[in-house]
Amino acid sequence: MTIIEPFTRKFFEKIKPTHFVGIDRSQLFGNEFDLIGSISRMMPFNINTLMVDHSLDRYYYLNSNTIQLVLSRSNELFNLLYKLTPAFTIIDHKHIRFICALHKLPVNILSTDINLNEFGELKNSKLTVNVGPKNECDYFVAMDLLQQYKIFADIDVYLTYYDVNELYEHYGTDVQVIIITRSHPDKTITNLINKKLTRFVEILKYNNGNIYHMDLDEEKFYKEYPYYYKIIIEKERLKNYYTNLVLNEDIFRTDVKKPLVATKTRFINSISLKYYLLGNDFIQDNTIYQLLYNMKLNMNIINQYPFIEEALNTASLVDFNLPMQVQQGAWEFYMATGLYTYINNPNCLSINGRCDETQLREHHLDLNFGKTFDELYNK
Repeated sequence: MTIIEPFTRKFFEKIKPTHFVGIDRSQLFGNEFDLIGSISRMMPFNINTLMVDHSLDRYYYLNSNTIQLVLSRSNELFNLLYKLTPAFTIIDHKHIRFICALHKLPVNILSTDINLNEFGELKNSKLTVNVGPKNECDYFVAMDLLQQYKIFADIDVYLTYYDVNELYEHYGTDVQVIIITRSHPDKTITNLINKKLTRFVEILKYNNGNIYHMDLDEEKFYKEYPYYYKIIIEKERLKNYYTNLVLNEDIFRTDVKKPLVATKTRFINSISLKYYLLGNDFIQDNTIYQLLYNMKLNMNIINQYPFIEEALNTASLVDFNLPMQVQQGAWEFYMATGLYTYINNPNCLSINGRCDETQLREHHLDLNFGKTFDELYNK
């Protein structure tokens, strides 16, 4: 049962305004509706979804208050703030605000060529890779990987740009490899795998399986693309979700030089993005404050969803290192719960936007933010 603390119930007794969450086509078929539904039950207003044809348009609408909330993937958000690609240079974001960080989103590379083990083996393969519509999330991921692996279109591989609605028709016929950023279990991935025997292709070059440490090659990649994270996906979990799936390395190859047992691992090594909940400065501050407080109370419910691979906690909500303004209600919540030291301060001079010890004292600890939530409501 979702817990709604008494202060929030005052809002529920009034006529609740409707706020719109903008979703794109890929989010329409993923686990995002479960997450949005969970969030909506914790909000002191009504939630509805607005389907947006092009992913980038969500940020236009959020900035203009046509929609009030967006689930933003980390590569899109970096593009928006740093104008890394031409498509984002004309998008204004002066009214867009950070609310909280959410779960990681695995990059899945599926192949009907069961001899394809690692992404780098696409070099000289002449296979056809679907990268999704241009200027969408999967397209940006594909361009990053192809560039880093030095795999060239029309030389090493051929590219198609089908969206999720078109993909089923072409997978296993004129498309052999797809790049799709989804959490598990996923209905689209289930349909594709059921159509054709499929292998999960790994990204071993930038994930050696140790998610807590990086070697030198990996470090360079994650510095250049700070919106990616290492992720390992347990194969037993995938077996529970999907049939018609190849998971054990080299099992279909005849050139294995070492014992078969040595080629088996428990995990798929890949990279991931992260979801952020964004709002704007038109939303009432107290509604966002109450949303975050109710998320704090109900974190165990959110973590029960199977697509939440790493359990969220209150501190993980502020896992954020971008030069972006925080929504005022969110800022007040993080101050009240003592998490404001995790948030960027525009006066901080450190490279990643965090304070050093001196700045921490000057910018955060010595400031009088007033009474905390506990002092106000838990006397």
